[in-house]
Amino acid sequence: MEAPPYTIDQLREATRAGRTYVFSVEADGAPAKRRTMRFVGADGSGALIEAETSNPDGSQVVADAASHVTWEEMRDHAAFPKAAVTRSEGRVTTRLGELDCIVYALRGSGGETTTFYFAKSMPGPPVLFSTEKGGKVIKKSEVIEYRAGGAADVAVAGTAKIVSLKMAMKLEGDVDEKALVAALQPQLAALDACVKPLPRGDGGVGSLNARITLTGQGPVTVALESPVPPGVESCLAKVFAGWSVKTAGTGKSMILLELAGG
Repeated sequence: MEAPPYTIDQLREATRAGRTYVFSVEADGAPAKRRTMRFVGADGSGALIEAETSNPDGSQVVADAASHVTWEEMRDHAAFPKAAVTRSEGRVTTRLGELDCIVYALRGSGGETTTFYFAKSMPGPPVLFSTEKGGKVIKKSEVIEYRAGGAADVAVAGTAKIVSLKMAMKLEGDVDEKALVAALQPQLAALDACVKPLPRGDGGVGSLNARITLTGQGPVTVALESPVPPGVESCLAKVFAGWSVKTAGTGKSMILLELAGG
């Protein structure tokens, strides 16, 4: 196999919860589509990804089930057979601007060639790829929007020593992410006792992802998305049941709880 464009370390370091790609997708004989991919969580083992497809104006959204992808799997998505690919470097103009890329031209068995452009500054999926056959482009995908993700900038400090709430990402409704993080920071202390038994650091848990539903009335509903032992899960559920948020709007959000090494 030809060497992939990025290493596991490069992918892991570039990916934070909230990282989002929006692609314009065109295929011969089919309506144009808009494809959105969100990294709703990331830890030492990989990333939790949600994706959806819609019309270019954002209507008629069809969402895929969330999936966890390991860093090895993410790296190997771009591991092409040496006999069928030509690797080079080039500069491409996209809607994000001009990007220096690692370029792979993959020859298919049906006479088509698909060219992938992986931006050196954005380890992850290709920022552009197109398939050409008989001198005609029959499929094209290009990144039209990109958000790097990362921590929300809030003034309220967390009360826990092990657990820190790094960010919230709105999924539905009018959730104010920064207000949500600020409202939850003072309510984190009780989580420390729950997560203390979990292994942390290299090869450990690293972070927990949870989906929170806000009604604007106070009590919230929290569903843990990360696998943990039953005892830890029941402890977390009791803490989540006591959370209250009144000032961050209504709807659903994904939150990332990072665990300090130990």
